[in-house]
Amino acid sequence: MTASEIPQRELRERILAAVREAKKPVTVKALAKLVKAKEEVVREALSAAAGENQLHRWPDFRRSQYFWHVSAEQKAQEALLAVASVQALSKTNLGKAAAKTVPGFKPKSVEALVPALLGEKQLQAIPAFSGSSKLLVRPGHPEAYFSAARSFMEKKFRSAGFDPADFFGGKSSPHEKLAEVPVDAAALILEAVRSLEPVRGVPVSTLRLRSHLSNLAKQEFDSAALDLRKRQEVFLSQHADPYNLSEEDQSVLIDGQDGTYYVAIAIR
Repeated sequence: MTASEIPQRELRERILAAVREAKKPVTVKALAKLVKAKEEVVREALSAAAGENQLHRWPDFRRSQYFWHVSAEQKAQEALLAVASVQALSKTNLGKAAAKTVPGFKPKSVEALVPALLGEKQLQAIPAFSGSSKLLVRPGHPEAYFSAARSFMEKKFRSAGFDPADFFGGKSSPHEKLAEVPVDAAALILEAVRSLEPVRGVPVSTLRLRSHLSNLAKQEFDSAALDLRKRQEVFLSQHADPYNLSEEDQSVLIDGQDGTYYVAIAIR
């Protein structure tokens, strides 16, 4: 290696280190100042590193070239998921909202990433409040849908000449509001059994039911199932040897509170 090649290699390593340490995409100009080198030299080094997948070139923004150790597509996906965690929006509006946090990415380009996230079940399409349109939310974040529903209803109340505060009183958060709604666990179990196995008398495993009713806590589920049996609305199938199961497998069963465990439920 010649003497001139050594400084060039050291410069490139400094540039790569600066990009990796950056908290957001950086411009060629900013990097040139940081490593004390000419912009053209820095640009060539960055382009070469991007070609070797050592870093990522972002879309040009405000006539500047941007580079970072995270790809623009990955950050755009993260932005979509972040917005969908707190807002239930249409595909177009979700793309617009997420694009605001990704420099150089147009809303349509961000929107184009939505189908992949839906396919991976990182986004979920749910009914909107009119027509057949859909809203997108992140699974496991019902508060986003609650907020959208509340906003829709408040507009309807105002248009009808009523004060929404008369209906949506208090300052509870959407999560707290949802928690205030009473849950009939027994009714949910009956509905789930009928949905998963329409034939009366055919048992459905507790594993399938718990997966279907993932919002019910174990104690809530078990108590409701035992109550249904007491009311003679269901049959519970007893597990033959629950004590040889792992703790994880045993937790899926219904604890009879008397040493018995149940593995399935059937409608009587």
